[in-house]
Amino acid sequence: RQAAMIPLLDLAQRQHGGWLPLAAMDKVAQICHVAPVRVYEVASFYTMFNRTPVGKYFMQVCGTTPCMICGSEEIMQTIQNHLGIKNG
Repeated sequence: RQAAMIPLLDLAQRQHGGWLPLAAMDKVAQICHVAPVRVYEVASFYTMFNRTPVGKYFMQVCGTTPCMICGSEEIMQTIQNHLGIKNG
């Protein structure tokens, strides 16, 4: 049942407009027969899960050291300049 946690979180996020409210995570915990804190841990670990509402358009750029070495900071700067937006 725990193996179903990530697919259920993904489904719940899709059903709630791109983010996971606490009630949805609690329901996933109930279905998977695990403590709610285990679901919160999974939802906070994976960047694909949003625990707060997001805007209409949601972009993510990798910020890890390997990505920085490959130019992610320059990509971020180009996106910000081209779209006239800022991080956050």
